Amino acid sequence: FQKSEEGEEVLEALGKQAVEDFDIAWDSTEGYRKRQADNWKLFTGDLPLKHRPFKDAANVHVPSMLENTTRLLFRAFDELFGDWSNVFQVLPVGPDDFEKAEILTKHGNWQINNQFTDFYRQMMRAMLQFFTSGDVVGHSFYDFEQEKNRHEVLTHDDFVVPYANVTTQPDYSDVPFKCKVLRMYRHQLQAMDGIWTDVKKVLKREKPSLDDEPESLWARSMAEVHKIEQPTDQRAVPYQIIWYEGWTDEIPGQDRDRYVQLIVDYHSKIVMSLQIH
Repeated sequence: FQKSEEGEEVLEALGKQAVEDFDIAWDSTEGYRKRQADNWKLFTGDLPLKHRPFKDAANVHVPSMLENTTRLLFRAFDELFGDWSNVFQVLPVGPDDFEKAEILTKHGNWQINNQFTDFYRQMMRAMLQFFTSGDVVGHSFYDFEQEKNRHEVLTHDDFVVPYANVTTQPDYSDVPFKCKVLRMYRHQLQAMDGIWTDVKKVLKREKPSLDDEPESLWARSMAEVHKIEQPTDQRAVPYQIIWYEGWTDEIPGQDRDRYVQLIVDYHSKIVMSLQIH
């Protein structure tokens, strides 16, 4: 695509589509994300000040959300992951499969306990988010920097889909697009040079800021609760990258829409990766 003027125009249009689709979905869910951030404040015990029946009224805190959710979380987690040496199990489907199933079970458990070093905390995070928000999204992918599979649980500020009447597919294949926000530090982007294109061009643009969009309401609210100030002179600041998967009519020479995966720098709209499915 980069070897022709027409191809460059297609990449530019795809980058624009990804960012525009993301912005519309992101802006339409701002109220939802703010509500979830406020709920997490309640969970941690940070209550809004009371003004009734008089100003500065006692702000009595009964931590029912924290207590009940934590009890439910640990009971369910123990039920699912009580035996951490046997988290992953393959069942035989025929009389000749027992040996293979045993080998695959041992290998899967070895991977979870030795290769996926954050799997335990990711699952704890998933269940806590499910019980507090009623929904959770996990992304399984190959991490080129760490050279291994990853299973990452996303927050409300990491993932967005467009407005839809209903979605029931576990892979969100019944919506026209889905977006994940990648917040990548400079060294992480450098590791993708050679796997993605134009990484150096993105790194040469204006240095990112912690105030850059898209803003993470959840992260900011948690920083406020724990009295963490956002520095203005921090050297290491992540770039905002959009992982976009969806349908497009921008691919030339096609008689129907095509499904694409795009990796796009949010601020410059530079497409660093394009896969056409």
